[in-house]
Amino acid sequence: MLRLVLLKTESFSYAYMVLFDLVLKKSDPELLVFLTDKLKKADLESMWFNEELMERIAKISGREDLKKVLKKIDNVDYDDKRYEEKVIKYSKEFIVLL
Repeated sequence: MLRLVLLKTESFSYAYMVLFDLVLKKSDPELLVFLTDKLKKADLESMWFNEELMERIAKISGREDLKKVLKKIDNVDYDDKRYEEKVIKYSKEFIVLL
């Protein structure tokens, strides 16, 4: 029931991530499409939110190429003057792979 309600949600925020974790299972095509759609429509400046979406998409899909891009994001040093630029670049790379 919770899964169905979440999949029908028009608005989507960071707070929903915890609820999605409750219904998250590997190889769930419907949930994968939902999260992918939300990521593609998300503002790339919302780096933390996007990273949460990407982590769940990679987990559900089980795709190693997506996990490698996430690893690149994780390896960007927070103190790097180009942190935001690099994270956005890798986020775009992730989205292209979808």
